[in-house]
Amino acid sequence: MVSDNKYSRAGSTRCDLDRRLCNELLMTMRLIFPSTGGHDEAFNSFLSRSAHDYPASVLDCIVGPEAGLLQKLQKGYLDSTEDILAYFHTDVRCYEDDWDTRILAEFEDPTVGICGFGGGKRLGSPDIYKLPYKLQQLARYDFVSNLKDAEVHGRRNRNEEDIAVVDSFALIIRRSLLDSIVGWPIATYPAMHMSDAWACLVARRMRRRVRMVGISCTHKSGGVKGDGSFDYSAWQKEIGMTDQEMHTKSHRLIYDDFRDVLPVVTL
Repeated sequence: MVSDNKYSRAGSTRCDLDRRLCNELLMTMRLIFPSTGGHDEAFNSFLSRSAHDYPASVLDCIVGPEAGLLQKLQKGYLDSTEDILAYFHTDVRCYEDDWDTRILAEFEDPTVGICGFGGGKRLGSPDIYKLPYKLQQLARYDFVSNLKDAEVHGRRNRNEEDIAVVDSFALIIRRSLLDSIVGWPIATYPAMHMSDAWACLVARRMRRRVRMVGISCTHKSGGVKGDGSFDYSAWQKEIGMTDQEMHTKSHRLIYDDFRDVLPVVTL
């Protein structure tokens, strides 16, 4: 099922009127929640704290190939027309009023291709392509965010900065970047794992910046659990590929496909 809603928060006056009009005229944004159930709390936490009204999609298929995360990312892209696509995991909660104005302000810079709420300053080890391949060579380093428990994962920053790769719990991408490559790589990449690295490396190849915006939030790292209605073990059998096989293949594809940009280091 696909839910398409436009949330209206009446009486919102916190955001400067000129800034709001500027953002609304320059670009549009859609919120997209790839879901395996239990998405209402995440959905409401973003939409109730936004300064603007936005269309929002919930993609909650839990059977067949279309239940894959990558397939949901692609469906969100194909079924939309907005300039900015904001993908959020359903185990994320937003605690910052007017978070959207900070995101749209970043995209006013045409060199910005992707924003997120957390990510690594580096992607790929220094010895990648110098030594025989190991999956660990594709690690991310120096995680930065404004998660409630930011120091557990790395470093806290309440402001904004360039990073190498966002974490897909909040991946906000410029539509034109996806348009130029016909969307997400559903024909070649497994349904799960490394979609965030793929998107950020595509942005890097196109000389677009990746930005961390220090939005106050939490991420439960619930993976594909959702509300428990998605039988992930059965689904792996249905598609004929285990989670470990998807994990292994996606890393190898990233390694082979992005020799021209890896490793990525941001200052």
